[in-house]
Amino acid sequence: MTGRMLGSILLIAGTCVGAGMLALPVVTALEGFLPNIMLFFAVWVLMVFTGLLVLEVALWIDGDTNIISMARTTLGKPGAGVAWVTFLLLLYAITTAYVSGGAALLAHAFESTTLLAFLAPYSIYIFAGIFAYFIYYGTAAVDYVNRLAVLGFVISYIVMVVLIAPHVNMGKLTSCVQNYSLMAIPVIVTALTYHIIVPSLKTYLNNNVVMLRRSIIIGSFIPFFIYCIWELIVLGVIPLTGTGGLIEMHASGQPSAALTHAFDSILNSTWISTATAAFSLFALVTSLLGASLSLADFLADGFKIRKTALGRLILVAAVFVPTVILSILFPRSFIIALGYAGACVVILYGILPVLMVWNGRYRCKIARGYQAPGGRATLILVFLASVAVLGIEFNFLPWTLYHMKEFMLVVFA
Repeated sequence: MTGRMLGSILLIAGTCVGAGMLALPVVTALEGFLPNIMLFFAVWVLMVFTGLLVLEVALWIDGDTNIISMARTTLGKPGAGVAWVTFLLLLYAITTAYVSGGAALLAHAFESTTLLAFLAPYSIYIFAGIFAYFIYYGTAAVDYVNRLAVLGFVISYIVMVVLIAPHVNMGKLTSCVQNYSLMAIPVIVTALTYHIIVPSLKTYLNNNVVMLRRSIIIGSFIPFFIYCIWELIVLGVIPLTGTGGLIEMHASGQPSAALTHAFDSILNSTWISTATAAFSLFALVTSLLGASLSLADFLADGFKIRKTALGRLILVAAVFVPTVILSILFPRSFIIALGYAGACVVILYGILPVLMVWNGRYRCKIARGYQAPGGRATLILVFLASVAVLGIEFNFLPWTLYHMKEFMLVVFA
C-alpha cells in the first residue's frame, strides 16, 4: 500500500466520521443492535456502489472536476442546476445540524458551571460566533484548529470506548419496542457519505483505478466499523425507555448533550463523562469546520464574491445567520437537519450518479475506461433504492412505489 493510497483511505474515512455518529444510536435505538448493523451494512453497500458510480463519471472528464461539472457534462444545464441547488441545501442542512448540536452541548456545559450558567441562553450565538471567527480568517486558520480537533476526536474516542466497554450489558442489545423502522436510513446515509472528495482523489491518485476502488471500499468500511462499535457502546449502556433513555433523547432532537448526561448519570464516572463530552465536542468541531468552510467557498464561487475583508464578512454572515435562525426556530434541528441532509445526499450521490452513468453509457456514448460493476439492471435497482429513501424521508413512500413503473419508463426511456 502506497502512502498516497493510505492517505486517500484516511481522507474518505475522515470525511464520513463526524458529528453524524452522535445521532445514529438515537435514531436507530428502537430496533435493537443486530437489525441496526444489518441496516448499516445495507446502506454501506449502497454508498460504496454510488461512490464507484461517481468515480466512473469523474474518470470520463479530464482534469479537476466536481459533482456540478460532472452533472453539466452528462445531463446538461438542468442536471447542473439540480446539483447546484441540492448541494447548497445539503451544506446548509448539515451546518444547521452541527451549529444546533454544538450549541446544545455548550449550553449543557454552561449550566453545569455555576459561574457561567447565565451564558446558557446565549450558547448558540457564542458557538456560532467562535466558528465564524475562524471561517472569516480562511482555510489556514481552519486547518490549524481542525488538526487539533481531529487529534482530540481520536484520543477521546479511544478513551471513551476503553472506559465504557466493561459496562456494556449484552442483554440490552436485544431490546426493541416496535417493528423494524426505516426512518433512520436518511441519517445513516448522511453518516456514510464521502463522495464529495472522490473527484479530488482521482487527481491525487493519478487516475489509478485499482487504488481508487480500494480506497473507496476500505476507506468507507472504516467508519462503518467505527459506527458499529459506537452503536454497541451506546445501546449496551443507555436504556431505551425512562428518564434519560434513548427514546427521550430522540424526542429532544439534541443527542450531543443528552448522551454526555446519560453516561454521567448511569456510570457516575467523571472520566467517562469527560471523555464523552470531549468526544461529542471534537466530533462537532471537525464536522462544522469542514461544512462551514465548504459552504463559504461554495457561495464565494457560485456568487463570485471576492474574499476581501468585506467579502469574507458577507460570506460568514451568509453561512451563519441562516443556520442560527433555523436552529432557534427548530429546537430539534440536529436530527431533523441530518435527515434532510440525507435526502440531499440521496439526490446528489444516489439519483444523479445513476442518471449521469446511464446517459454517459447508453445515450451520449461518452463512457470510457473504468466501468462500475453492474449494467442496466443494477443502475435501475440503485435508482429505485435512492427514490425509496426519499420516500421515507418525505413520507410519500406508498405514492413512490405506486408510481415507480411509470416514473422509470420516463427516466430510462
